[in-house]
Amino acid sequence: MFIPHIFEYKENALKILEEILNNHKIDGIECYYTTFTEEQHRKVLNICKERNLLISGGSDYHGKAKKNCEMAVGKGNLKIPTEIVKNWPII
Repeated sequence: MFIPHIFEYKENALKILEEILNNHKIDGIECYYTTFTEEQHRKVLNICKERNLLISGGSDYHGKAKKNCEMAVGKGNLKIPTEIVKNWPII
């Protein structure tokens, strides 16, 4: 289970994230997302590294319904590196 786009919860984001991390087993966190600031991006990457969690990313791609949004490439400078999946377990 991954936590998606946590900072969409605005001022409650870190409180919600802490609650989840302390009370639930998760596999990883979406660290690359179109609306994340560089500071938010670094924060969740550090949490993943500290807690040995998997890293994922989302461009908010929903097929052709969303213009200017492609798989793994979103708004702004979002570029999700493919190497983030190198540590994912093969199921």
